[in-house]
Amino acid sequence: MVKIDKRVIVISIIIIVVIEFCAILKLDHFFYDSWHWLALSESIYEGKGYCFNPDYFHDKYLSDRPLLKGECPTRMRQPGFALFLVLAYWLPGQNLLFFKIVQAVLSLFSFLFAILIARKIFVNSSSLNIFVVLMALYFPLWILVTYIMSETLFTFLLVAAMYLFVLGLTNNKNSRWHWAAAGVIFAFAMLVRPIILPVVVLSIIPCIVYLGPNNGLKKWSLFVLFFVIACSPWAIRNGLATGAFTPLCNEGGYTIWANTSPINLQPEEYLQATAVNEFQLSKKADSRFYRMSVRHILENPALYSVNCFIRLARLWLNFPVAGIFFQGNKFIGYVIQGIIIVLFLLGLLRFSPKDLSFLLLPIVITSIMSMAMQSEARYTMPVMPFFLIIASQGAAVLLNEIIKKRNHRESIPAQIGGNA
Repeated sequence: MVKIDKRVIVISIIIIVVIEFCAILKLDHFFYDSWHWLALSESIYEGKGYCFNPDYFHDKYLSDRPLLKGECPTRMRQPGFALFLVLAYWLPGQNLLFFKIVQAVLSLFSFLFAILIARKIFVNSSSLNIFVVLMALYFPLWILVTYIMSETLFTFLLVAAMYLFVLGLTNNKNSRWHWAAAGVIFAFAMLVRPIILPVVVLSIIPCIVYLGPNNGLKKWSLFVLFFVIACSPWAIRNGLATGAFTPLCNEGGYTIWANTSPINLQPEEYLQATAVNEFQLSKKADSRFYRMSVRHILENPALYSVNCFIRLARLWLNFPVAGIFFQGNKFIGYVIQGIIIVLFLLGLLRFSPKDLSFLLLPIVITSIMSMAMQSEARYTMPVMPFFLIIASQGAAVLLNEIIKKRNHRESIPAQIGGNA
């Protein structure tokens, strides 16, 4: 296993803690989605079940918006982050500072799990040290701890699950426990965000690449078995409460429709889909959104394809939280993201297909989903540790080339002097 300079880790952790401390003190914590999460978690905290109560925080934070209708029981969003809010926000007495500190601690564990993954993959210490520093300096990952959003929790669960998955791929002894634990943690991650489901399904690719067809299929089956078992209670709840035996929420139709509908038709179609006295993400409304999305795509598939790639470019080129630090000047954010993307592309050439089958899996899934659904730059945060691992390899290659050229220039005068 590659050795790492402990001083680099200590300095990086100090950098992260300073960034998080400043963010907790200075930044606001509410978004539109935050209001949804607080409404859902309040319902659980008060013992009403998993319901959407639109009255909560509406008058204080969203008085300029129409009051949406409630839905009880609901599956409008995955329950994981709402349950996390109950534990980290409601039970401590609606203490926002405590909630932010808990998220800050989770982000530090995400950082450490990412280092453990990188140690399993890198073959030299310079690449690993570059990754540690680069991830510590990528401050959007640490700024998000101050927001009432699911990114920090999901990042922690995803990185922890992927580390267990790597252990299953690389360790022969006791690997069954790694596969079982990975399946359970992946299930918890899916209860925060449903995007994890295609990652689980396609994880059969690195299993076969690493372990061969027969053994890979066996390990993947064990992994999926524990994933399904861990998801089953929520699927049963949804079946009994809403008539849909699935662990997934029902907001997919709306997010797809938002990216297919012409802007001038959205207000009229939105009202048509939601109907009277229905919340936008109810089961019936979601089905209508799916049907309208298909109709729009078939009307002009070429335009839809072009827009998909435009959304993909925006997803990766937009620097998260750029508006906070660069005062709306997105050019600086584009430069930073552009440099990281160049390093990422350079790093792709230096990794083996075996390693890439694992590292690229969450990145590719996130990219594909963003092409079809409503997405923002912050959605890339959970997969940035894997993106930065590849980019760090590119940075190490570039740094080595610079050092070689400098040493070559310095050796020329010495050779001339020796010949004289």
